[in-house]
Amino acid sequence: MYNRQYFDKLMDTYNEKLDLPISLIICDLDNLKQMNDQFGHKRGDDLLCQAAQLLGNFTSEHTTLFRIGGDEFVFLVAMPDEKEVEHLVQNIEREIEKHNMNNPHLPIYVSIGYAYTNSSRGKMEQLYIKADHHMYQQKSMRKSLV
Repeated sequence: MYNRQYFDKLMDTYNEKLDLPISLIICDLDNLKQMNDQFGHKRGDDLLCQAAQLLGNFTSEHTTLFRIGGDEFVFLVAMPDEKEVEHLVQNIEREIEKHNMNNPHLPIYVSIGYAYTNSSRGKMEQLYIKADHHMYQQKSMRKSLV
């Protein structure tokens, strides 16, 4: 898993030098602050490690994972088609559900947003904004259900 600095570098490369189909999938852990406040930072750290391990299972030659913030992860998927990205998101959600059934003491709740473009040049910032917007829409819907 890579960090924010490398993510920013790759974003610049795709934005300025490459012109390829690309997708960003933003995964934001829900309720990490509440977990830290209620159960302590050790429990929050355990949750982060579990989430990183689970998400790391979805990396591949064309799918790179970054931790870009305290509770925020991003997949950069190079040269996908849009259906492939939708399928990847569904698989991530399915694995999270499976994890939560097997680990009720440490459930992972993640809001996911993604965006796709068939041409990366000059579009990476807008792509990130769109994926981030979709992630916050999902987060907002989850909160309204609680």
